[in-house]
Amino acid sequence: MNSKTDQTNEKNTKDDDRLLIEKGILFQTSDSHLNSLLEDACQEFYNKDPKVRKEALKYLWDAFERLKTIECPADKKKSMSILIGKAAREPEFQKRLNNEMAELTDIGNNFLIRHHEINKTPIESSLQVDYLYYRMLAFIIFLESGRHLNVSERLEAILKDKE
Repeated sequence: MNSKTDQTNEKNTKDDDRLLIEKGILFQTSDSHLNSLLEDACQEFYNKDPKVRKEALKYLWDAFERLKTIECPADKKKSMSILIGKAAREPEFQKRLNNEMAELTDIGNNFLIRHHEINKTPIESSLQVDYLYYRMLAFIIFLESGRHLNVSERLEAILKDKE
């Protein structure tokens, strides 16, 4: 593909996402506050101002922290284990999801995203913002969709039994 086509496709994707966000369709989790954080992150991310775009990361990391407690609010570690168990059944994949969760938590704690102590690492470019945004958003969407897979898997099993 040429660069012009790539730019047009990227613009169309962003426009489609923006329309979904405006209509409240993109994020329909069972938690309205989580939906709000995710929608705020997306709205900030699509702003042309680099400072505003960087603020999207804070909303996204806040959404991640909320998601980590959604299954068992009183016990974050247990909640995270449940989330990962719902997202993947294979032990090796669960291990990788645990590693990714730990890595993203570490990034949120050690970069200037949620914490602003002097010893935090700044995010210095739009490319870094893009990378972190898409990495975190993909992980959140994957975990959240895993919360609903059990229902579709049961339906699949029922349909297979009827064949």
